[in-house]
Amino acid sequence: MKNIKQKSKELTPAFYMTIVSIIQSFALGFLLTSIGDSAARLLHTNLIAFVGWFQAAAVFQVIVMTWHVNVQHATIFARVYDVADSYIPFLFAIPEYSMIVCIKSGNVHWWFLWMALLVAMTFWAFLDNYVDTQKEPENAEVFAKLRLYRVGILAYLGSGAALFLLMGLFTPAGTSMQLLLAGIVNVMLVIFTFAHHFFCWRRVISD
Repeated sequence: MKNIKQKSKELTPAFYMTIVSIIQSFALGFLLTSIGDSAARLLHTNLIAFVGWFQAAAVFQVIVMTWHVNVQHATIFARVYDVADSYIPFLFAIPEYSMIVCIKSGNVHWWFLWMALLVAMTFWAFLDNYVDTQKEPENAEVFAKLRLYRVGILAYLGSGAALFLLMGLFTPAGTSMQLLLAGIVNVMLVIFTFAHHFFCWRRVISD
């Protein structure tokens, strides 16, 4: 049985990342074609067009970071993947594709709500990863290097999901305010990117 468990740790990440890569590739293709289909609305210099571009930029960042964080976690942690890990990459496609549909239709209200759901699912994915990987003794050194990062990133994701939910529930009618809120979403995604890079990845790979 030990051999099967070890084999699972060694082989499953490759299969997992194949699924993640396929889903995110399709999401990127759908985003690009949707931008093309929305050219009549986006190829302008008005605020409505800027809101659409901010939304597209945020979804692009989500797609890239979904792949990026998954491949880094698969590299960093030794783990036995369970049934939740089979659902997570497929479920991520639902809010991603829905946000792209909202860009195409110009629906800012639902775009914020789908973004809130995606960040909440990211919280779940991180928590599931930490719970599973903490069971494996070979991850002890990694957890020692991460220190308070795990708590910090979960708090950031949880507060982000709550904030985006409020943005969706109380989306302002004014385009300028919608642009401001979409800009805040982009800034928070960039902060997440740099936080993960410097406080997780760089710490783990340092000697």
